[in-house]
Amino acid sequence: MKKICLALTFVVMAAGMVAAQKTFYNKEYKVGFKYPATLKIAKSQADPEEGFKNLTEAIVIHPGRHIFGATATLAAGKVTREACKAMPQASEEEKARPKRFGATTFYKVSELDGGMESVQQFEFYRTFQNNTCYQITLQVGMAKNTRGPVDEKSAFAKLYNVLSTMYFR
Repeated sequence: MKKICLALTFVVMAAGMVAAQKTFYNKEYKVGFKYPATLKIAKSQADPEEGFKNLTEAIVIHPGRHIFGATATLAAGKVTREACKAMPQASEEEKARPKRFGATTFYKVSELDGGMESVQQFEFYRTFQNNTCYQITLQVGMAKNTRGPVDEKSAFAKLYNVLSTMYFR
């Protein structure tokens, strides 16, 4: 009997997690993604890259210890496939490399920007779908010189949900 109750509890919890998923969809650029209640959707305040339009921003509600912000900004642009893969953020040392999330292959580069009190870690992803280049910028802001560990990996894991559930139609 305990096994049946435990199994039913797990099924109910899993159903609740699926029900808690929300969906973002942009009709103009035919792109969407699912996201959990731990993210909120907002209009992007960032300046878009030339040739791109910011579509939305997903913000982690509780990003983690010593993390003061974690966001995923989705932008789209009508550029060529070659321009999409060029990744202007890539340095000479780091070339964009493929990374798969869900059914989609993205090209990724990373960047670190530090100041006196904080560090911003960025991951830039691009994919070319249906003659459109989609760019997702993940940004995690962390305090410097903290007592104890900074859990930026957990904050990024919450943002990867956007990449792994993206669809194009």
